[in-house]
Amino acid sequence: MQYENMKHDVFISYSSRNQDVANAICHVLEEADIRCWMAPRDIPVGSKYASVIKDAIVSSKVFVLIFSEFAAVSPWVESELNIAFSNRKTIIPYKVDEALVEDYDEFYVRLNNRHWIDSFPDFHERFNELLQVVSANVSVKSSSRPAVPTTPKPVERIWKVGDYYNVDGKEGVVFWVDETGKHGKIVSMDQAELQWCTKDEYNKGLTGIATDSSNGMNNLRSIMNIDEWRNKYPAFAWCVDHGIGWYLPAIDEMKELLSNYEVHSKVNGTLEQKRGSVMYLKRDYRWYWSSTEINQWCARPVPVLNGGMYRNLRYFNNSVRAVFAF
Repeated sequence: MQYENMKHDVFISYSSRNQDVANAICHVLEEADIRCWMAPRDIPVGSKYASVIKDAIVSSKVFVLIFSEFAAVSPWVESELNIAFSNRKTIIPYKVDEALVEDYDEFYVRLNNRHWIDSFPDFHERFNELLQVVSANVSVKSSSRPAVPTTPKPVERIWKVGDYYNVDGKEGVVFWVDETGKHGKIVSMDQAELQWCTKDEYNKGLTGIATDSSNGMNNLRSIMNIDEWRNKYPAFAWCVDHGIGWYLPAIDEMKELLSNYEVHSKVNGTLEQKRGSVMYLKRDYRWYWSSTEINQWCARPVPVLNGGMYRNLRYFNNSVRAVFAF
């Protein structure tokens, strides 16, 4: 049943253990004329809790998730997130304690590519940023008296291949940018030697789990659906351990980095300058894993500065670099 009196812009999802944070966020947004919905405040007397929650999420424009160690283990919060995700809502995670989303697979799959606002240890600290992001997504005009002091919007940087990137805790070197120069991909400052999957997992002959050639994040999402995937897919787990949004690149992403001499040279120059782990050279005859499989036995490795297409058994050790898209 749809409740006709549901006229709100934002659904606030939270654990009851974070009630003080939810109340504060609701106050800030509503002072700026952004209508919020939160339980139990807005649940009509005598109504069915679950049904009203679903309708409220579907009726909202933005889903603000107060992410904490309590929210991460709350079945209610997880259910609300799944509804928001399946209904393609704009999801804004607002982090208020030390909980790491990568430790909670269901949340990681839904949230790793979102715009995170990290407000730990002071949950008041990023209210202004939250207000700006929410306002942009609900298309409301700023009130004459903003709820929190405003700060000048920073000039958006134009990036190019070879630039050192160190933004919001994400550190690496740019190896690809779009036509605007505002968005691109970075490669991690470090590397490792790891198996694509363990020998035991290889012996199962699984296939069709990581087939995307252009977007390694899609392959990661598929891998994360496997029970105890972290112990079975070392290369993927190592990339995820770099933080939210990092992943093992797909074959086309890996070739962009390793098969183009100019890109490889610029990235290595910056890695050396910033004392990162430089990538291997052609003369080293080394291979880097991509996240793209070929069949139940093999996945695609990429040799340095060699345009060919190759295969390796998945339990072989190859070099690994993590990638993050910004």
